[in-house]
Amino acid sequence: MRKHNIQMTPGFVFKRVTRLMLCITVFFTSVASAQEKIGGLALYTVREDMRKNPVETLEKVAQTGYSYIEAAGYQNGKFYGMVPSAFNSQLKKLGLQPISTHQGSVTLENADAMIADVKAAGFKYFVVPVPPMGMFKYNRETNKMGMEGTVGDLADILETLGKKCHEA
Repeated sequence: MRKHNIQMTPGFVFKRVTRLMLCITVFFTSVASAQEKIGGLALYTVREDMRKNPVETLEKVAQTGYSYIEAAGYQNGKFYGMVPSAFNSQLKKLGLQPISTHQGSVTLENADAMIADVKAAGFKYFVVPVPPMGMFKYNRETNKMGMEGTVGDLADILETLGKKCHEA
C-alpha cells in the first residue's frame, strides 16, 4: 500500500477550507434562488380559496414563490370579482405576472368584450378550454360530455376567435 506524503501546511488547509466554503455557498445560493422563483400556478387549483377571498389567496400564492398565474375565474366582465384593470393592479402589486386565462364561456357574440378584458388584465394568452358555449354539452345524468355541431363549425369559430385575438 502506498502512502501519500501530503503536508498539512497552513496554506494547504486554508485553500481546502476556502474551496469547501465556496462549494457550500454556491450550493445554498442556488437552492435559495430556486425557492424564490418556482414558476407558475393555475389558479383553478386553488379555486375554492379564490372564490372565498381572491386577494388573500393571491397574496399567499406570491408568498409561496410563484411568479406566473393562469386565471380560471372570469365572469360578467370580472376576474375573481375584480374589473380587469384592478385585477392587473393586484397582480403587479404582488409581483405576479398574468400569463394565460382560460374562459369557457366565450361565444362569437361576447368575444370582443372578453378579449378586451383579457388584454386589460395583462394576459398574454386566451385559452378556450372547451368548445365555445352553445357547442359544448354536458349531461349530468350520464356524466358525458359532447359537442353540438360539426368539427368544421368548431374550426370556423376557433379560427374567427383566433383572428380576433390576433387583431386585438
